[in-house]
This record gives sequence, C-alpha cells and structure tokens, in this order.
Amino acid sequence: HNVHLEEDAGKNLHAQHRGAHYSLVDLNRAGTPLLEIVTRPEMHSVAEADAFMHTLRRLLLYAGVSDCKMQEGSLRFEASVSMRPAGSDGLGTRVEGKNLNSIKAVRGALEYEIERQTRRLREGRPVEMETRLWDAERGRSAVMRTKEEAQDYRYFPEPDLLPVEISDRELARVRASVPEMPVLRRSRFERDYGLSEYNASVLTDSKQVADYFEACVAAYDSPGSVANWIMNEALALTNRRGIGIAEFEISPERLAGLVRLLDEGRINARVARDIMHKMIDTGKDAPTLVREEGAEQVSDRSALDPVIQQVIEENPQPVQDYLAGSKKAVGALVGQVMRLSRGKADPKLAGQMLRQKLDRMQ
Repeated sequence: HNVHLEEDAGKNLHAQHRGAHYSLVDLNRAGTPLLEIVTRPEMHSVAEADAFMHTLRRLLLYAGVSDCKMQEGSLRFEASVSMRPAGSDGLGTRVEGKNLNSIKAVRGALEYEIERQTRRLREGRPVEMETRLWDAERGRSAVMRTKEEAQDYRYFPEPDLLPVEISDRELARVRASVPEMPVLRRSRFERDYGLSEYNASVLTDSKQVADYFEACVAAYDSPGSVANWIMNEALALTNRRGIGIAEFEISPERLAGLVRLLDEGRINARVARDIMHKMIDTGKDAPTLVREEGAEQVSDRSALDPVIQQVIEENPQPVQDYLAGSKKAVGALVGQVMRLSRGKADPKLAGQMLRQKLDRMQ
C-alpha cells in the first residue's frame, strides 16, 4: 500500500515495583533510520502471511537493505487480523499484534488471534479495535492499548520536510543497481544449470550461497555435482558450526577442485568428506592432500582382487547369508573391503566384484 520513512523514537521506561518514584528515558535507538512497509488486507491465511514474510526477508537480504536479524531489531513484522462471517464483503474490526521478534512468533500470534476472534464472534461478542502484545512463553496475547480510530496514531504533516522529487534518470540508475532477485535467480538456475526446483530454491534462498554456487560452477562446470556437494556437505557443515557460507574456509575454487576429483573417480565420497575437513584444518587444496596421503581411490581390479578374497574368507556368516538369498548381505562385505583398504577402494567396483565371486560359489 505504501512505504514510510521514519526514525526510531526514544521511549520512557516507568518503574513498576512498589514504592518506585522514577522513570527512565531510553534514547539508544533514537534517530535510527526506519523503513515501514504497509500492506493491503489481502492475505487470507497464516500460510500466506508466512510466505510473504520469508519472501520479503529474502528480497531485503538480496538487495542489501538490512541484515534482517529480527532478534536484534533489524526487521520486524507487525501483523493485524480482522475476521468476518463467511460470504461477507466487509472487513471486520482490525486487531494489531506487537512485540513479534521472529517469524515463528508472528505465526503463533496470528493463529492465536484468529482463534480468539472467531470464538468471540461465534459467542455474539464484539471484537475491540486494539493493539495486543504477544507472550511467546505463554502462547497468548494481551491488550496493550485500545484505539477508536486510525487518527489515534496522531499523524500530522511536518512543515519543514519538503517533497522529494526523483528524476527518471535517478530512478533508472537505482533500478540498474538492484541485483538479480531470488525468484528470477531460481528460475535461471533451473533453466541454465538444469537444477530441480527444490535444489534451485535451496541454493537461491541466500544470496551468499547462490554466489558461492555460481563461483564453484565457474571453476568446474558440473552444476549437478556441485549443487549436491554444497547442499549435502558444505551447508550441513556450516550449519553445524553456526557460520554462514561467507565464513566457510574453503573457497569456491577449492571446493570445485574437490568435487572434480570425486566426479573423476579418483576419490570416493567417504574420502572426499575426510579431505574436506583436512582442507579446513590445513588450508591445502584437495589434489595436494590426496597426493600427500595416498588417498586416491583404488579402481584397479587386480589390486582389489586379493582384498575381496580376504574379506570372503574372513567373513563366513555374511557370505552364507548372501548364498542363502539375502542380497543385502553384500553391504556388510563391502564395508569390510573399505576397512581393509582404509577407505580407498571404489565401493561400487568392490560390490560388483564381490557379487561376481559369490555368484560363482553357488
């Protein structure tokens, strides 16, 4: 509907305990620039509001407008709810929610308020126009203040602020500076890189992750392999450590080098994970570590054959299980091959060779 440019104000803090005769003035945020986006009343479910909040947050992050850390006050959503009988065209009385410092809190407050208003209306009781504070611990809201009309906000024109006129040239310059937005980037990732809708969505959720992915692909043109390794390994690791991809010690070029070794069959996934951790610890690249540790995958049948034979001789139970019809038993034998080869055997080739030898024993 519109956008307000404001500044945060100071606030009074009145002592609440018995016998207190003082108030404090908090000016910590006074004068801090504030941009308020006001939407029209056209969302009809908590799910729609949730999608809107995530989409807007992503847009703000991509545009570099804010770090969007709700717990620090960089971003706030204040949601209003009005209920009306099914089939009615008019809007019901609006109730605004305050003190919402997370998207989860907004969802909880909306669900509670919808239930509260529905109950009142079904009981024939009116809904008051008011602002309510959300208590996340108790999972309920409480009245902060009541309003009779919108004029209770006490808006008035500021005579010292002149209108700002924006030229077409200035508008074009700003538009040209806006980065590719996440929805467009997601579509491009699907179209140009052949990624699934889900993978493209995960990789473009954060601008930093999307940039990291594209830098990896620029170094090694295998989008599918790069996407899988970033999503399943790199992001899982950074999430466990509580850091962002921008803080990840492995550069896109070095991660691309690791994925290339994996795709070429020079190392297997188990070794690749170990190498990735050592890349973080040592700062060395993947080819150097693989060479220094002799970790290159063994894909030579003649080199694997004695290991396969040893595993069959030393593990009679899973061998008997396989010969009795349990095809899953070969998995235990492959595990033993990996153990004896210190993780360097090609597991796919090892499984194939095991099945061939066992089938000849039947």
